[in-house]
Formats: sequence, C-alpha cells, structure tokens
Amino acid sequence: MSSGVGMTRRDATFRGLAVFAAVWQGLWLIGDATLRRIVVANPLDPAVVVLALSMVAWLMLWPSLFGPTRNVRRLRVFQVMAMAFVVISGLMLLAEMSAVGADGWFVGASVVNLGAGLAGLYLSRRTGVIVVLSIVAIEVLVVLFVHVGGGDEWPLEVDFIYPFYALALGLASVAARQALNVSAEVQDNVQRQLLRQQVVQESNELTNASVTSAETRLHETVLNTLTAIMRGGLADDSATRSRLRERARESADVLRSIAQGSAVAAQWSGDLRVDLAGAVVDLEASGVTVRLEGVLDEDMLEGLVDSATFVAVGTAVREALINALKHSGGTTVQVVGDITRAADGIWWQVRVSDDGRGLGKSVPGFGLRSVITDGIEGVGGRVRLKSGKGTSVTVKIPVSAVPATASGAFSGVLRAIALPVLTAFTAFTLYTIGATWQYVNSAVMNASTTVVFLGLVAVVVLAVFRDGRGLMPWWGSVAVLLGVPAMTYLERFVAAAPNPSGDWTSEAGSALLFVVVATGPLWVAPAAAVSWFFAQELAWIELTQPGMFVIIVAALLGWQLRRGQARALVMDTEASEQRAALAASQVRLAHARSRYQDVDASGLIALLDAVAEGAADPRDDHVRDMCLREERMIRAVMRLQPEEIRVHRDLVTLAVDARDRGVDLGISVVDGIPANAPLATLAVARTLIGRARPESQARASVSRTEHGCLFRLVVNIDPSDLSQLPSPAEVLDDEQGVVSLEETCLPDSTSLTGLDTQRSSHV
Repeated sequence: MSSGVGMTRRDATFRGLAVFAAVWQGLWLIGDATLRRIVVANPLDPAVVVLALSMVAWLMLWPSLFGPTRNVRRLRVFQVMAMAFVVISGLMLLAEMSAVGADGWFVGASVVNLGAGLAGLYLSRRTGVIVVLSIVAIEVLVVLFVHVGGGDEWPLEVDFIYPFYALALGLASVAARQALNVSAEVQDNVQRQLLRQQVVQESNELTNASVTSAETRLHETVLNTLTAIMRGGLADDSATRSRLRERARESADVLRSIAQGSAVAAQWSGDLRVDLAGAVVDLEASGVTVRLEGVLDEDMLEGLVDSATFVAVGTAVREALINALKHSGGTTVQVVGDITRAADGIWWQVRVSDDGRGLGKSVPGFGLRSVITDGIEGVGGRVRLKSGKGTSVTVKIPVSAVPATASGAFSGVLRAIALPVLTAFTAFTLYTIGATWQYVNSAVMNASTTVVFLGLVAVVVLAVFRDGRGLMPWWGSVAVLLGVPAMTYLERFVAAAPNPSGDWTSEAGSALLFVVVATGPLWVAPAAAVSWFFAQELAWIELTQPGMFVIIVAALLGWQLRRGQARALVMDTEASEQRAALAASQVRLAHARSRYQDVDASGLIALLDAVAEGAADPRDDHVRDMCLREERMIRAVMRLQPEEIRVHRDLVTLAVDARDRGVDLGISVVDGIPANAPLATLAVARTLIGRARPESQARASVSRTEHGCLFRLVVNIDPSDLSQLPSPAEVLDDEQGVVSLEETCLPDSTSLTGLDTQRSSHV
C-alpha cells in the first residue's frame, strides 16, 4: 500500500496488517463448512450470536481503513471488538456441545485459534503476547471444564493439542507483525536519513562551491590586493581609497570563505562515518589506518539521541582522533559504536582506541579535559580514559531502550518470519506426536513421518542461516512443496497415526507452506496451493478450508514483506551513495584545510577588515610588511597538494617558517612525484630556514628521479654561522653564506640523504 504524502511506512504497514487480518478472518469464518452448518442449524444460539457480532465488527472496520472516513483510533476499536467476539464465540462453542453437537468442539477450537492469530496481528508485540497467552490460558480452563464434566471422551493430553495450536498460531502471528513493523521502521529510518543527508549535502555543496570559488579568487583578488598594498605608491584621493577599501573587504570575504570551508564541523550529517571524514583523512595522510564500525549514526539509534547530544559525541570523538594524530604515534585507530546494557542502564557507547605509546605519566590536556569530558558530561554522559599500550577514550550516553536496528532484530524477510514460525509449530507438532502416540498403528512409520517433518524443518533452517537476509532459495521452496504432500501421504497410506485430533501432518504442512510462501519467490504461492491440494488427497473442498486461507494470507504477507524489503534496499543504496557523496565533500573540505590551515588567515582577515573600515593605513610600513609576508606565503603554497603528497606537506611547513622569518621562499615542484615519499631531512631544512637572513631569498625545488624525487633547498645565511652548519647541509659559497641541502626521497618511507649521495666538500 502506498504510504501517501506525510504517511510513514509504519503507518502504511499498520493499515496493511489490518487489511489482510480482516481478509483472513472473513475467509476463515465464511469458508468453514462445518461452522456454516452450525450457524444454519442454530442461528439463535448465544455462541452463534456472538460470532455474528464479530462479523458486524468486521464489517464496521472497513470504512475506517479508506477514504474520508479513515480513522486509526476507530479502526483499533473495531479490530479489538472483532477479535474479542471471535475468541468468546469459539470458547462458547467449545463449552456448548449440548447445543451445537460434537462438532462444536472442533469448530470452537478452530475459531479460538483464529482469535489467537488475530490478536497477534492486531496488537502490539508485548500486548499481543499477553493476550495470546491469556486466550490460551482461558481455553485451557474451558477444555478442563468440558473434560471434567464428561463432555469429551479423549485423554486430557489430546485435548490440550487445541490450546497448544492456538499458542503456536498466535505467537507466529506476533512474529509476522513484528517482522513487518521492523521492516517498516528500517524504511522510515532510511528515509529520514536520506532527507537529513540531502539537507546537509545541499549545505556542503554551497560550501564546496564557495571554497572552489574562493580558491579561484585567491589569485585574482587577494594576491592582487596584497601586492597593491605592499608596493605602496597609492594615490591619496578618495576614489583610490574607496577602491582599495572595497578590494580589501572583498579579499577578507574570500579568505573568510576559505576559513569557514576548512572548518569541517560547520554541518553535522547525523552519521559519524561522514562527519569524521576530515579527521580520518588527516590520520590516513599520516600513515595511520582508521576503522569505523558499529552504531555510529542517529538513524541506527532510532530517535533515542537528540541532535545536540549527537553533536557532543561527534565533537568528542573528533577531538579524540585529533589527539591520536598529534600524540599517539600509533599505526591504527579504531572507532567502535555499540549499545551496551549495565546495572545502571542502557548506554550508547563510542570507543576511540589506538595502538600508540599511551599517555604514560602525562596529565590529560585541554582537549581531553574540556572538549571531551566537559562536552559529554554536559549532555548527561560519561567519559572513561584508559591508557597503557595505546590509549582508549570511551564516551557513553544514556538511552532509554535498545533500538531494533542496533540489536539486529531485523535481518531480512526469511529470518524474521521463518525462525519464530518454525519454533512455534515445531514445538506444537512434536507435542501433538507425543500426545497421540498411543493411537499409532505403526510406531516405525509414525517415526519415519516425523523424521520427514524434521528434515523439512532442517532444510528451512539451513536456508535461513545460509541466506537469512534474502528470500527463501528455490531449493528450500521446492523441498517443502514436494515434502508436504509426501509427508501427509506417508502418514495416511500406512495408517501411521489415526488420532482423534486429525492428522498432525496437515497442521505441520500448512506451517511449512506458510513460511515458504511468505518468504519465497512469487511463483511459490500458486505452487503451494497445488501442493496443499495434493496433500489433502485432491479434495476440492479443501480449497475453501482454513489451510488454503493460511496460504492466501502468507501470500499477502510475503508480497508486502518483499515490497518493503525491496524499497528498503533501494533507499539504503541511495543513502549509501548520499553518504559517500557527503564523505567526499567532507574530504574536500579537509583538503582545503590542509592546504590553507597554515596561512595566517585570522590575522590577515583582521588586517584587511581594518583596511576596509579605514582603521588601518595601507601605507603604514607594518601593514605593508605583513601583506608582503602573507603574499609570499600564499604564492608559495598555492600549487602544493599537502593532502595528497607527503613532500608537499613538508614544503608547506617550510613556507610557514620562511614567512615567520621574513624570508622570500620560492617553491618549484613538478608533477608525477611519489605521494608517499617523505622528506627525511625536514628538521635540517627547518634549521636552515631559521638561520636564513631576514629579507633574503631562498629556493626549494622538487624534481623527479627514476625511483622517487630529488629535494633541493638553497638559503642564504650569515657567514659567521657556517661553522654551526647542521649535517648534511653543504656550503656553496662561504663568502656569501650560500648553503644547500639535497635529499633523494624514495617511496615507502625510505630515503637517501645527501650524506649517502656523492657531494662535493665544504668550500
């Protein structure tokens, strides 16, 4: 059924359950020939009158299902009324054998069974189980009353077969309803996830677009503005001042866009796999393997955690990842989410653990104390820090229940239906076999028939555990379709069990057919009708009996389950694609941060804002000097890709040092160098930049070699510092203080420094 605008899949599922439960009731009661004879013979019998009231309630519930008269509350009332009248009528038929004859026993038991099944479909899981157990308990009392009163000639253990069947049918119906509801919840959760991801994606797309545009305008606007300021010579007229202020304001906006784009935490998607993508990129760029698994998104928590709490957890986990990047020195980081039960309640727990050096005797820093601990405790959670061989940070948030998707309750159509139905009816069948064993003519053949039944159950169980997330495989369906008539013929032809309760193989067979019809391919439903027809000795009347109605109801149930699962799979695929797009967006933003995080954006933005507002004079030497340094820095890093290439990341570090020293560092790089070739002499290179003469020029270049790349740095230092030159630096001109450093960088963290290559001696 289509959910319509504003209707959730759970609402639509409730209506679908109401429809085929009503169809089941109508077919079951109208199609029972023995019941029709009782009604015609005794139309004013109290049991018949109550049964008629159940049909009136059945008729009244239909207008509440569709159209302008649709009303969920009224529908529930009529459902409960119809179910209650069915149960009361059945119990009365059981007890009123003197009025309706011996057939009242079997018909009454059948009607009570129907009532138990309706209770399982109409009521919520907990209420349904309670009502089913209550119906069974009352039926047991009625059976005892009839048996003690001499109204029944069979042994008590045989009489108890009927309430046992009501129990099996009721619990199987509860399981079927639960499977449908959980399937609908999965669809609703995926739908909510899609909607939320689309909103975040739209925001991220705008941010990405603004960052891309800002990077383009970085050269056209920012660098030109900085160049104009640092070169001076600006005319002192209102038009020039106004134009410069406008350009300064525009440049500040461009830098601000980049700064906002690199602050990846601006939007939260509700999925930590997406929201932590930026931090994961940073860790993986440093050679750390990151694994994320378990309950890590809002939809898996099914509304048990609000957005503010989720953001607090996400912020804490991100801070833990940042700490692992900065301090752990490990090679692997795991982020695992889980729902745990403890004496003090149910908790959503997210653990971040690494295999690094641990904290040792270090005192937890600001991030652990404030960002993580204070943030989590502020939303009612707890933080546990464990350090030894590695560090583990665990954040715990209290939740009110274990969500179905987190606990794995929904694992596909097959498992959700087959296991509870098989459990209930296998127990019922084995009890029936034991209770009627005294009537068996051939114990060996009865045992053989039992083995056939258990073999069919084993086939279905094998199918469940081999393909529990899909449909019943064809071989499992074929085995049941052929095995059910074979089982019933085996019992009848050898007179294995002519017992007072009828042939148990019919009940067992109908349960097995229910499972394969509800969980198998579409062609199984008509094939099951043929199988049942043969199992009932080609009796046409059986096509109008409850056994056939079970197949019809199973077909309706299976159609809705398959439809729901297909819809959930489609939406889950869309959600996965959307999640991948969001993660890619977060990675792009993280890359922007890697490229520009060391640009002194905050100070430069403030300076440009001051120029735009007239609070800073662009002709002031301090302003011009700062613009010169920042212009050099931006030009130096514009062509670098620190998020992808290790040597580029090291070059950004050198560019920052050069800016702070006031050195004009030119950087030249070529394409095609290895991404994972580090600069082993980075510390030496930074020392040389730190000793370079202020306002001098330096040059860093990276070129390709056969197996890696060649890094070369040339700086100008004070000749008096040459005696303290760090190894493996090389003096090119001792009078001018020109020093060089070379390194052949090889992939896989292997490098040959300048000491390992042929060099000339110090001059």
